[in-house]
Amino acid sequence: FSMSNIGQVLWSLGKFDSAIDAHNKSIALRRETGNQKGEANSWKKIAGLYRESGDAAKSMEAYRKAMEIYKKIEAKEEYGELLEDMASGYSKIKDYVNAEKYYQEALQLYRTIKARNKEAGVLSSLGDMFFSEQKYARADEYFVLASAIQKDINDRSGLMYTYMSRGSVAQDFKEDYKEAINKI
Repeated sequence: FSMSNIGQVLWSLGKFDSAIDAHNKSIALRRETGNQKGEANSWKKIAGLYRESGDAAKSMEAYRKAMEIYKKIEAKEEYGELLEDMASGYSKIKDYVNAEKYYQEALQLYRTIKARNKEAGVLSSLGDMFFSEQKYARADEYFVLASAIQKDINDRSGLMYTYMSRGSVAQDFKEDYKEAINKI
């Protein structure tokens, strides 16, 4: 656990190679102790480091290693979060086909395990992705779905974000400002 924390501190200090090294040491220690979930968490952190540094290939490789472990130990919520991270990584490099694929997989998983807050988050992320692609009607569809869940579970901060996103869609879609205000 502490090697992983050291890795995060090193990353925040801008010491990328040292951060990767600390996380790799964490993986070795977690393997020795049989802590599979911890090992997967460390792979996920390594993937995030590579994603933030712009190395998509290494990021996806580390995500896949974490994915295998999460799937094996049936850590469903963590697996879903990993799918979201992978989708976000693909979205960052504008590979929207793969981004949507992983978001949809996470969405189905969250629906299966009835994680409504996570479901709303993925719907909102899909809205953001379609907004980035300037597919405003599809973006708004996902924001509407997200807001319905957020209302139902009383997620006020999520709902605030979704309302702002819907207003941005209306504005960028060149709708009348009165219509944009009505959407929020």
